Amino acid sequence: NTRGQLGDGTASNRPAPVPVIGGLAFVSIQGGDAFTCGLTAAGAAYCWGENNKGQLGDGTKTAHPSPAPVAGGLAFSALALGIQFSCGLTTGGAVYCWGLNKDGQLGDGTKADRATPQVIIASGATRIAAGEDFACVLGAAGLVSCWGKNDKGQLGNGTKTDHNVPGLVSGGLAFYSLTAGGKHTCALSATGAAYCWGLNADGELGDGTTTDRLVPTTVQGSTLFATVNAGGLHTLAVTPAGAGYGWGRDASGQIGTGTTSAKLTPAAILEP
Repeated sequence: NTRGQLGDGTASNRPAPVPVIGGLAFVSIQGGDAFTCGLTAAGAAYCWGENNKGQLGDGTKTAHPSPAPVAGGLAFSALALGIQFSCGLTTGGAVYCWGLNKDGQLGDGTKADRATPQVIIASGATRIAAGEDFACVLGAAGLVSCWGKNDKGQLGNGTKTDHNVPGLVSGGLAFYSLTAGGKHTCALSATGAAYCWGLNADGELGDGTTTDRLVPTTVQGSTLFATVNAGGLHTLAVTPAGAGYGWGRDASGQIGTGTTSAKLTPAAILEP
């Protein structure tokens, strides 16, 4: 809590839960790198913690140990936080981003940091996800667009070139779910088939290799999923029946298979 990311009005670390001050009621919450943001039922966004790049979106670069309203009075349906930057999806399908922009992760056509929300996509977006230094959105037709750092192919456009404006993921595939990890992205088709792209050094793409992929690649196997969630160097997914699977880095047991070896294809998570 050295930067106030717990929102309790102090900079003291806490070994047990403490309430975020201010009396606000949130319906969702997201954690970034030393900062946190939440949404109220009305879609108002508040952020707290580190703010050296404007990632709190309140028009300053001053850290806040308690919730500060994101500037602009926008109503969001979802937030996605990366390392020192934030993006939000409005209830009308527009996308805004703010904070660090050195790799084009704000998608506004520049590499200038922004302390207030900048409109990136005017309408039509249905989901949003942010990785370490890139972001992606799902459009109304199921097509995915991404922007920002692309050193491992995490933008999915067939290159390793950074982009400071949204660009379509290659292949023309239609997805209904989207998630971003550290430097990889995954999505589900309407049938539940999983696709991933980007960094694959630990098998986080689940295609049976450790080769980075610059375009969407099918996760190996015939298992269909209802949800997928990308972590830093691993990915977890759940089937419609509730069975859990994971793939990628497992050195600390983060996949939950009972072992600590990398999984290059989906492995069943052990039930309690």
